[in-house]
Amino acid sequence: MRYAVEIARQGSISRASQSLLVAQPNLSRCMRELEEELGVTLFDRNSKGMQPTPRGAEFIDKATKILRQIDDLKQGLDEDAAARQSFSLTSPRSYYVTHAFTMLSKYVNASCAEIFYNETTSAQVVQNVLQNNYRLGIIRVEDGRQEYTLRSLEERGLRYEPVASFQYMLVMSKNSPLADCDAVDERDLPRYIEISHANPVNSSMLQTVRKDNFSNDIRRHIYVVDRATQMNMLAANPLTFMVVSAYSPQALEEGGLVQRPCTGLTTKYHDYLIRQSKYMFTDIDKAFADCLKKSVNLCFYGRTI
Repeated sequence: MRYAVEIARQGSISRASQSLLVAQPNLSRCMRELEEELGVTLFDRNSKGMQPTPRGAEFIDKATKILRQIDDLKQGLDEDAAARQSFSLTSPRSYYVTHAFTMLSKYVNASCAEIFYNETTSAQVVQNVLQNNYRLGIIRVEDGRQEYTLRSLEERGLRYEPVASFQYMLVMSKNSPLADCDAVDERDLPRYIEISHANPVNSSMLQTVRKDNFSNDIRRHIYVVDRATQMNMLAANPLTFMVVSAYSPQALEEGGLVQRPCTGLTTKYHDYLIRQSKYMFTDIDKAFADCLKKSVNLCFYGRTI
């Protein structure tokens, strides 16, 4: 339709080809195919150029109106996109990241906003940032593998910056016998029930936390997808525990929980915030980075900044 309207406006296929930046033979072919599809001759071709036939003039008039509506629609969508506040994050399951994401809600101040948060494995985080349109990601790297992992990120066109370094801990009810220990001996854990994350897509694919030389003697497991149920079960049953990165003091107090180090959890882990090399932080991305810094200080060090 745009080709036909421009030919009618220029009165010449050669001038239209220059205006449209389309080769003249290709433009002529497109017009022939359009006329064949419609079963109508749109233009009279003569030495003076190309003039619309009566049926062609009718087509040009309707096509002009349709194209104007399309342009108006595209402009409206572009304006909506410009006004929309957009943010997307993909990350391993971690309370401190979820806490930062919750804090971010205070910065959602546009009239139109789209905010996405996806919890998954570190390998999938990289794929999400590279291929699935997630702007930011957080990956977790075991101590000793930083050099290899970070070099791999650079080779794949990803930038990174450190977020937090930590050892996993145990969280349990404040009424649990384990709560009396300054550090839990992993040899005591087989008497208790471990609550673990379960894969929400396929219950046969269980995302259990097995870090370091953590005890394989634990025979009782409860696999739960959502975090609220996990915390409720921990608070309600003093015989349950869970392996976590860290909870905030407020979350522990509100949930009637405590967290303790464990002798079987000795390896250090490092989290990195990643993004594509050419991607520049937006204002809301910067706000999230600030929330993340505050959450790290609160959850891992018990201090506010």
